[in-house]
Amino acid sequence: MGRAERTALLALDVQNGIFARDESLVHDAAGVLERIDALIRTASAASQGVVIVQDNAGPGLWEPETPEWELHARLTRPPEAVYLRKMFGDAFRGTDLDDRLRGASGSNTWWSSAR
Repeated sequence: MGRAERTALLALDVQNGIFARDESLVHDAAGVLERIDALIRTASAASQGVVIVQDNAGPGLWEPETPEWELHARLTRPPEAVYLRKMFGDAFRGTDLDDRLRGASGSNTWWSSAR
């Protein structure tokens, strides 16, 4: 018998800095936040995996522990979610994301990103 199928939702870069600018980098920022949050709430309620990835690139872009770096206040943070910090544009590079998804038997993965 094969591994059980599970679905995982990945929410990437849903941080204040990408939404809270004079000119947001995201078209329809309020709508995008609403849709990402709805996906997170739905996945969590269905006991599906939720992975929230923060861009941790550093000075000049996403300075860790600054208000711009923080996850957006409108974002649901399920206690069972996996929280990762990435240093590169690729969420797999330099993180254990691939191992976590494979270990969770996540054969169906849904991506949600502000970019």
